[in-house]
Amino acid sequence: LANAVLNYSNQFDLHSVDGLLGSEFYDDYNKGFSASGSGAPTDDFMDLAYTSSDKDQRNIDSWHTRERILSFFGRVNYDYDAKYLLSLIFRQDGYSRLLGDNRFGFFPGISAGWVLSKEPFMQDFANSIDLSFAKLRSSYGVNGNVSGIGAYTLQGSYSAPKYAGGIGNLVNVIPNPYLRWERSNTFEVGLDLSFWSNKLTTNW
Repeated sequence: LANAVLNYSNQFDLHSVDGLLGSEFYDDYNKGFSASGSGAPTDDFMDLAYTSSDKDQRNIDSWHTRERILSFFGRVNYDYDAKYLLSLIFRQDGYSRLLGDNRFGFFPGISAGWVLSKEPFMQDFANSIDLSFAKLRSSYGVNGNVSGIGAYTLQGSYSAPKYAGGIGNLVNVIPNPYLRWERSNTFEVGLDLSFWSNKLTTNW
C-alpha cells in the first residue's frame, strides 16, 4: 500500500479555501501450496511419506492470486464568512478485477450549506425562540461497488484435465469483459438546529 497526499489552505478577507489532492496504490499478491495424501496405515503420524504411493492417492497443488487498485481523489472546500459553504469531491478508482477500460470508475460528489442563523433577517426570529444555530444543507454523490467479484472471475478460467494419458484444455468460466462498476446515487437535504446556547441540538 502506497499513498501520497497534497494539502492546500488559504484565507483572504471573508473567503476561506482548502483543498486536498492525493493518490493511492494497493497491491495484494498471495501464493500458496498444498499437498495431501490418503491410504496411510495409521493416523498417528502426520507425514505425507506414510501415505500410500499408489495412483491418485497423493495430490499436490499450488495457487496464486493478485489484485491491484489505483486511486486518485480530491476535495475542495469553500466558505464565505462561515455562512455559505460549498464542497466538491471526486474519486477515480481502477480495479484489476474488472477488464479493459471498464476498470476505471469516476465518482464525484457535491455538498452545500447555508448557515441561516448568521443572516441579519434571522436575528429577531432567532432571539425570540432562543435559536443558537441553524443550517440548511444538501448533498449529492455517486458511489461505486465491485464486491462479489473474484480476482479472476471476469477473465474466465480454464482447467487441464487428463484423459487417455494426455492433457487437454477445458473452459470452466467464459470471460466477461463488459461488466462495469456498480454505481449508486445519493441525494440528501437536511436542517441542523441548536437551541439555548447549543444545549439542545436537532438534525433532520
